[in-house]
Parts: sequence; structure tokens; C-alpha cells
Amino acid sequence: FIPCVLWWAITHRRWRLVVGLGVAFQGLVLGAMLLQPDWLAQNIRQILSYPTYTEPGTPAEAFARWWPQAGPWLGGALTIGLGVLLVREGWLTRRSGFRGLLWLSSLTLVVTQLIGIRTDPTNFIILFLPVALVGSELSRQWGDRVVAGLLLVLLIGLWLLFIATITRGAQPVQNPVMFFPLPGVLIAGLYLVRRRFIDYDHQ
Repeated sequence: FIPCVLWWAITHRRWRLVVGLGVAFQGLVLGAMLLQPDWLAQNIRQILSYPTYTEPGTPAEAFARWWPQAGPWLGGALTIGLGVLLVREGWLTRRSGFRGLLWLSSLTLVVTQLIGIRTDPTNFIILFLPVALVGSELSRQWGDRVVAGLLLVLLIGLWLLFIATITRGAQPVQNPVMFFPLPGVLIAGLYLVRRRFIDYDHQ
């Protein structure tokens, strides 16, 4: 997400934004080091050990569980495909205004959940911006009631899928299938409203 914003700021020569992000990042890192000098090493160790005690945290790991032979290849193909998609959209929206940045940032947040960076569906709260952006734009086209109905169906559908696929043992464990419905719906929704955010005159 941060490289996405930096790319837009550089292409639009918004140097105050570039400098502000750089200063804020350095301030946070240095401030954390003053409080906990070895926090970076601790964090790296935690990241490296995280896969040893958690369920699949990437689509590739989920595919490998479902299809041991083809799963890793499918996961790699998904990562490459989504990476190419982000690069393409970043290039096409390089001259778009702030609404283009909103759309590209939303797409980046969604794709990041599927591109191979370890995460968990419980972290999908970060997708609030894409949900709000897609919902607000679709409400202009279809009306508030239709969008409210779609959100209700999505909410109930996700809970039903979670309950139907949960693995019950010493403690309930969610199925990695939960990685895909919300990001998939949001990617489709973002492309439905894309034209309303991207300035085609500058492409």
C-alpha cells in the first residue's frame, strides 16, 4: 500500500507527501528503537517462526493443502498474475487524480491479501476502504437498498461458509477457503466501478 501511494505521489510530483511519508516512517522506526532497541530482530524472528504454528497463511499454502502436486504451481501463478495486474494498473493510473489513487489503493489492499504475503482472513478489516469505495459508487448506480442487500448477503454468506467449513478439534480452526470470497467480490466490484475513478483522458 505504501509503495502504491509513493508511486502516485512521485508521478504527480507531490514531494511534500513523499517527504512526509519518509519522515513519518523514519520517526516511527527510530522511536521504536529507542523504546526497544532489538525490536526489528525480534519482529523478523517472529515472522520467520509464524508459519510453524499457524494454519495456511497464503493462497499457495491453501492450494498445496488441497492439491499437493499442483497447489504450489497454482499459488505461484496467482502471485505472478496479480503482481502483473498491479504493475499494469499502477502504470495506467499514473496520471489519474486523487480518485484514481483511491481506486488503485483499494485494489492494492485487496490484491495484497492474495499475492503471497502471509496473512489471515481475520486481518480483512483492512479491506474496509475498498468495501466503502465500491459500496458508495454502486449505491449511486443501483441505489442504497440494492447495495445494502448485497452487503447483507455477503455478511450472511461469509458466516455460513465459515460455519460449514470449520474444522472442529481441540479448538475450532477456520478453513483456508475463507481467503477467497471477500477479496474476489471486491476485485469484481472495483472493476465494475473502475471507469468512474480512472481518468481515461490522461492514459
